[in-house]
Amino acid sequence: MAEPNGKDGRIEDAAIAEGVTIRLPFDLVDSVTGRYATQETDATALLAEDHVGAATGTAAPAFIPSDTLFGQQWHLQNSVNPRADLNVTSVWDDYRGSGVVVGVVDTGVDYLHPDLAPNYRSDLDRDFRDSDNDSFASASDDDHGTTVSGVIAADDNGTGAVGVAPDADITSFRMGFGSGPAN
Repeated sequence: MAEPNGKDGRIEDAAIAEGVTIRLPFDLVDSVTGRYATQETDATALLAEDHVGAATGTAAPAFIPSDTLFGQQWHLQNSVNPRADLNVTSVWDDYRGSGVVVGVVDTGVDYLHPDLAPNYRSDLDRDFRDSDNDSFASASDDDHGTTVSGVIAADDNGTGAVGVAPDADITSFRMGFGSGPAN
Protein backbone atom coordinates (compact mmCIF):
# COMPACT_ATOMS: atom_id res chain seq x y z
CA MET A 1 0.00 0.00 0.00
CA ALA A 2 1.34 3.46 -0.90
CA GLU A 3 1.52 5.84 2.04
CA PRO A 4 1.40 9.63 1.85
CA ASN A 5 4.97 10.90 2.01
CA GLY A 6 4.66 14.64 1.45
CA LYS A 7 4.32 17.14 4.29
CA ASP A 8 0.76 17.82 3.20
CA GLY A 9 -0.15 14.13 2.91
CA ARG A 10 0.16 13.78 -0.87
CA ILE A 11 1.28 10.57 -2.49
CA GLU A 12 4.34 11.52 -4.47
CA ASP A 13 5.83 8.40 -6.02
CA ALA A 14 3.02 5.86 -5.87
CA ALA A 15 2.60 3.60 -8.86
CA ILE A 16 -1.05 3.32 -9.84
CA ALA A 17 -1.75 0.03 -11.53
CA GLU A 18 -4.51 -2.49 -11.69
CA GLY A 19 -5.00 -4.25 -8.36
CA VAL A 20 -2.94 -1.72 -6.39
CA THR A 21 -4.49 -0.26 -3.26
CA ILE A 22 -3.62 3.35 -2.54
CA ARG A 23 -4.14 5.39 0.58
CA LEU A 24 -5.21 9.00 0.13
CA PRO A 25 -5.97 11.76 2.60
CA PHE A 26 -9.71 11.71 3.24
CA ASP A 27 -10.26 15.26 2.08
CA LEU A 28 -8.63 14.48 -1.28
CA VAL A 29 -10.71 11.36 -1.81
CA ASP A 30 -13.84 13.25 -0.84
CA SER A 31 -13.12 16.23 -3.10
CA VAL A 32 -12.15 14.09 -6.09
CA THR A 33 -14.88 11.47 -5.96
CA GLY A 34 -17.42 12.63 -3.44
CA ARG A 35 -18.17 8.97 -2.74
CA TYR A 36 -15.44 7.11 -0.86
CA ALA A 37 -16.09 6.72 2.85
CA THR A 38 -12.63 5.34 3.64
CA GLN A 39 -9.11 6.46 2.98
CA GLU A 40 -8.27 3.28 1.09
CA THR A 41 -9.50 2.53 -2.38
CA ASP A 42 -8.58 0.33 -5.29
CA ALA A 43 -6.55 2.28 -7.86
CA THR A 44 -8.46 0.71 -10.75
CA ALA A 45 -11.76 1.95 -9.33
CA LEU A 46 -10.31 5.40 -8.77
CA LEU A 47 -9.06 5.59 -12.35
CA ALA A 48 -12.39 4.36 -13.67
CA GLU A 49 -14.22 7.26 -12.04
CA ASP A 50 -15.08 10.26 -14.17
CA HIS A 51 -13.13 13.01 -12.36
CA VAL A 52 -14.71 16.04 -13.98
CA GLY A 53 -16.76 18.80 -12.34
CA ALA A 54 -20.48 18.12 -12.31
CA ALA A 55 -20.04 14.45 -13.25
CA THR A 56 -18.63 13.77 -9.77
CA GLY A 57 -20.30 16.53 -7.79
CA THR A 58 -17.05 18.47 -7.31
CA ALA A 59 -17.02 22.23 -7.57
CA ALA A 60 -16.10 23.75 -10.90
CA PRO A 61 -12.92 25.85 -10.90
CA ALA A 62 -13.45 29.53 -10.13
CA PHE A 63 -10.87 30.66 -12.68
CA ILE A 64 -11.96 30.07 -16.25
CA PRO A 65 -10.07 32.12 -18.86
CA SER A 66 -12.00 34.63 -20.94
CA ASP A 67 -9.69 34.07 -23.92
CA THR A 68 -11.79 33.87 -27.07
CA LEU A 69 -10.40 30.51 -28.23
CA PHE A 70 -10.47 28.75 -24.85
CA GLY A 71 -13.71 26.94 -25.71
CA GLN A 72 -11.94 25.30 -28.67
CA GLN A 73 -8.94 24.15 -26.63
CA TRP A 74 -10.18 20.59 -26.07
CA HIS A 75 -6.80 19.56 -24.65
CA LEU A 76 -7.36 21.90 -21.67
CA GLN A 77 -11.07 21.36 -21.02
CA ASN A 78 -12.95 18.74 -23.00
CA SER A 79 -16.69 18.75 -22.41
CA VAL A 80 -17.34 16.07 -25.06
CA ASN A 81 -14.85 13.52 -23.72
CA PRO A 82 -13.73 14.78 -20.28
CA ARG A 83 -11.08 12.09 -19.84
CA ALA A 84 -9.29 13.25 -23.02
CA ASP A 85 -7.98 16.54 -21.66
CA LEU A 86 -5.03 17.51 -19.45
CA ASN A 87 -7.29 18.06 -16.42
CA VAL A 88 -5.44 21.33 -15.81
CA THR A 89 -8.37 23.64 -15.11
CA SER A 90 -8.83 22.05 -11.69
CA VAL A 91 -5.52 23.51 -10.46
CA TRP A 92 -5.78 26.98 -11.99
CA ASP A 93 -7.47 28.44 -8.91
CA ASP A 94 -4.27 27.78 -6.96
CA TYR A 95 -1.51 27.62 -9.54
CA ARG A 96 -0.96 28.96 -13.07
CA GLY A 97 2.82 28.80 -13.39
CA SER A 98 3.87 32.03 -11.68
CA GLY A 99 7.58 31.92 -10.83
CA VAL A 100 8.41 29.24 -13.40
CA VAL A 101 10.55 29.80 -16.51
CA VAL A 102 10.13 27.28 -19.34
CA GLY A 103 12.78 27.01 -22.05
CA VAL A 104 11.53 25.72 -25.41
CA VAL A 105 14.13 24.04 -27.64
CA ASP A 106 12.53 24.19 -31.08
CA THR A 107 12.29 26.37 -34.16
CA GLY A 108 11.85 30.13 -33.72
CA VAL A 109 9.22 31.82 -31.57
CA ASP A 110 7.15 34.82 -32.58
CA TYR A 111 7.57 36.45 -29.19
CA LEU A 112 5.70 39.54 -30.40
CA HIS A 113 2.48 37.52 -30.59
CA PRO A 114 -0.06 39.04 -28.15
CA ASP A 115 -0.50 35.70 -26.34
CA LEU A 116 3.27 35.26 -25.84
CA ALA A 117 4.66 38.78 -25.42
CA PRO A 118 3.52 39.30 -21.79
CA ASN A 119 5.32 36.12 -20.62
CA TYR A 120 8.34 36.06 -22.94
CA ARG A 121 11.86 36.44 -21.48
CA SER A 122 14.01 37.71 -24.37
CA ASP A 123 16.90 38.23 -21.94
CA LEU A 124 17.25 34.44 -21.74
CA ASP A 125 16.71 33.35 -25.35
CA ARG A 126 19.42 32.07 -27.68
CA ASP A 127 19.42 31.32 -31.39
CA PHE A 128 21.74 28.40 -32.15
CA ARG A 129 20.63 28.33 -35.78
CA ASP A 130 21.84 31.87 -36.53
CA SER A 131 24.35 32.09 -33.65
CA ASP A 132 22.88 35.15 -31.96
CA ASN A 133 20.66 36.12 -29.02
CA ASP A 134 17.40 36.57 -30.92
CA SER A 135 15.35 33.42 -31.46
CA PHE A 136 12.53 35.16 -33.35
CA ALA A 137 10.79 33.01 -35.98
CA SER A 138 12.11 34.45 -39.25
CA ALA A 139 10.96 32.07 -41.98
CA SER A 140 7.66 30.52 -43.05
CA ASP A 141 8.80 27.06 -41.90
CA ASP A 142 10.05 28.45 -38.59
CA ASP A 143 6.84 28.50 -36.56
CA HIS A 144 6.64 25.27 -34.57
CA GLY A 145 8.32 26.90 -31.57
CA THR A 146 5.58 29.54 -31.50
CA THR A 147 2.89 26.85 -31.36
CA VAL A 148 4.66 24.90 -28.61
CA SER A 149 5.25 28.08 -26.59
CA GLY A 150 1.56 28.96 -26.86
CA VAL A 151 0.44 25.55 -25.64
CA ILE A 152 2.74 25.95 -22.64
CA ALA A 153 2.34 29.59 -21.60
CA ALA A 154 -0.01 31.67 -23.76
CA ASP A 155 -1.15 34.50 -21.50
CA ASP A 156 -4.67 34.58 -20.06
CA ASN A 157 -5.27 38.02 -21.55
CA GLY A 158 -8.85 37.70 -22.83
CA THR A 159 -7.87 37.21 -26.49
CA GLY A 160 -6.76 34.21 -28.51
CA ALA A 161 -5.80 31.03 -26.69
CA VAL A 162 -4.50 30.28 -23.20
CA GLY A 163 -1.60 28.03 -22.21
CA VAL A 164 -1.39 25.21 -19.69
CA ALA A 165 0.57 27.55 -17.38
CA PRO A 166 -0.59 31.03 -18.45
CA ASP A 167 1.43 32.87 -15.79
CA ALA A 168 4.73 31.07 -16.46
CA ASP A 169 7.59 32.87 -18.16
CA ILE A 170 8.85 31.39 -21.40
CA THR A 171 12.03 31.65 -23.44
CA SER A 172 13.33 29.99 -26.58
CA PHE A 173 16.45 28.17 -27.68
CA ARG A 174 16.11 28.14 -31.47
CA MET A 175 17.57 25.19 -33.37
CA GLY A 176 17.78 24.43 -37.07
CA PHE A 177 15.89 21.29 -38.00
CA GLY A 178 15.79 21.53 -41.81
CA SER A 179 18.23 20.64 -44.54
CA GLY A 180 19.29 24.16 -45.62
CA PRO A 181 22.72 25.72 -45.00
CA ALA A 182 21.66 27.33 -41.69
CA ASN A 183 20.42 24.02 -40.35
